[in-house]
Amino acid sequence: MARVRLACVALLVAVMTTRAWAAQGDGDGGAGPPFLAPPGEGEGRGGSPPRVGLSLAVGATMAIVPLTAGGATFAARDEVDSRRAGIYTALAGLTLAPLASHLIGREYRRAAYFTIAPLVGSAVTIGLLESHPELLDHGHPATRVAFGIGISVAILGAVVGLADSAGAADRWRRRHRPAANSLAVMRDGSGRF
Repeated sequence: MARVRLACVALLVAVMTTRAWAAQGDGDGGAGPPFLAPPGEGEGRGGSPPRVGLSLAVGATMAIVPLTAGGATFAARDEVDSRRAGIYTALAGLTLAPLASHLIGREYRRAAYFTIAPLVGSAVTIGLLESHPELLDHGHPATRVAFGIGISVAILGAVVGLADSAGAADRWRRRHRPAANSLAVMRDGSGRF
């Protein structure tokens, strides 16, 4: 039980830290965390486009591996605590997947925004499991429906967040497009044709 609470606190700290980075900016000159961008290539300083392939690979791995491990743990055990641990493992991966993918893509504000849905879905699911221990075996139908909705929101939020991070390079190119007026300047500098 203490590990579950520690994992929830770690998730909350990760999201709040991301929110602090997002306040620094998202393509508008904000610095973001220095360890995510190569030297001299921070979010607002130009540089190269984000590495979308890497961000998607890391995000998908962070979703699939815990989901698989959690599902295996849930299916292999009959004890309630082991089954809960499997669900918590899967939810942690789903919550962190869009966060990691957007952070690697140097989109700090979007990382915060697209982590909200999986975090809320996970919080609802964990809250229901903690308040209704019988839920996994024979809980009340209304509680089971809310549990299913919580898991669905976490899964859908993670999928949408990962899909959104695929557009990081396009958004970067739009932010770094040269101004349209720069094309009208002639060789003599007069700007007339």
